[in-house]
Amino acid sequence: MQMNRHLGRGRAISSSLAAVACLLAWSSAQAANRPSMQELLATQKLEKVQTPVPLPLRIASVVVSEEAGKNGDVDDRWDSRDAFRGTYADEFRQGLAYYLKERGFKVVSSKGAISARIYIDRFKGFKRSGQYGGDLRGTMVLRLNGKEIGSNQLFENISYEDDSEEQAAFAKEFYLEKVSFPTVLFYNLTVSLYDSIAQGIQEAASDAGLEIPPPVQGRAPMLREGIPAAVPAVAPPPPPVHEAAPPVALKTVPPPRPPREMPKTGILTIESTPDDAEIYLDSRLLATTPARRLHLSAGDHSIMVKKAGYVDWVREFTVLEDTDLTLKATLEPNSPPQEQPEEEILKQ
Repeated sequence: MQMNRHLGRGRAISSSLAAVACLLAWSSAQAANRPSMQELLATQKLEKVQTPVPLPLRIASVVVSEEAGKNGDVDDRWDSRDAFRGTYADEFRQGLAYYLKERGFKVVSSKGAISARIYIDRFKGFKRSGQYGGDLRGTMVLRLNGKEIGSNQLFENISYEDDSEEQAAFAKEFYLEKVSFPTVLFYNLTVSLYDSIAQGIQEAASDAGLEIPPPVQGRAPMLREGIPAAVPAVAPPPPPVHEAAPPVALKTVPPPRPPREMPKTGILTIESTPDDAEIYLDSRLLATTPARRLHLSAGDHSIMVKKAGYVDWVREFTVLEDTDLTLKATLEPNSPPQEQPEEEILKQ
């Protein structure tokens, strides 16, 4: 009897181990079927930047905050673990390095380069009747030789009316047999952030004076540290004996370029009651509330804050240079249509 009990317990343990092994094998197969961000980017033709930053770049880190997710993933109604093969932080970093290289940037691992640190600050997903999407926000900090040369807010909001339709279109475009909707959503959100990162790097390098100077006519080529390169002197052929030498044309040096005028910007913060309302800035869907410390060009703008079941909040406002402006929208619920009293209906 005691031996039979041991045998029965051994069979139960073996069955449990087999079930666990099958589950792990199924999970590995599912993960293998998910694409990587770099594989998806490799199917697309990325446009080269006309004048890339002259210094090399280093992707120092990609960090996901506790508000956005955990363990390198983002999760809020949509889970990034269902989108890619690896964690979102790893996929974001590897994809960004590939994206920048394909667009003409020089990406290295040495510490003497411009270092870029990316922080995924917040992710808000939504799936409801007739609308599926998400809002992804982050921050990029650029440093050179330990000194910060630029900081950019990254944000993108994407929504779709039919998730299955987007899955089919995405799979066809990327030559995939099948794809999950999180892959569609996180790929498009991430590439939009990549575009903002590339633009932010260009702007920060320009602001820090890292632009490639145009060649000046008649000036010798330069080596590193501003040392002129040796140019071999070639003696011109002597003029004919019976002919006068042609007059020497004086080379004109082009005037120096005027200093680059920095764009005038201000900072805008938008809050609403209730939260998670869509923000349309100058008729373009920007993000969802709350949206803090957005850099806008100085001047007049229009804003509309809207949420299903509430009256649209519309305002005109002006952004002043180097000032912070906060707008707080209190949305009023739509009043239900009033029914006509029965007595009045009978009188008619």
